[in-house]
Amino acid sequence: MARTALVTAAVLYALSAISSALVLPDRVPLHFGADGAADRYGSRAEAGIGFAALGLGMLVLWLVVLQCLRRSSLDLFNVPHPAPALVPGQRSARCRWHRALRRAGGGG
Repeated sequence: MARTALVTAAVLYALSAISSALVLPDRVPLHFGADGAADRYGSRAEAGIGFAALGLGMLVLWLVVLQCLRRSSLDLFNVPHPAPALVPGQRSARCRWHRALRRAGGGG
């Protein structure tokens, strides 16, 4: 399910980047100062390449996060009272979220 969500988000991001590239003016503000005024301008192509690079970087980052979560063990999570979570009878009730994260990462 998480992979489907990532693919859907990537497709929607690509569509929004393409549509914004069609409607952006020739001169686009690319950086803003602390006062909110634009202090650097660039071309439409430069803005499009920046948007695409940002989207691709975020997609790669979330894929890496999902893989790390899938391969992690419960011992790596900082929980306030880990002892009840490690009791065999209570582990399944208390760790549903961990199994959901593992499934979201593609099983395993």
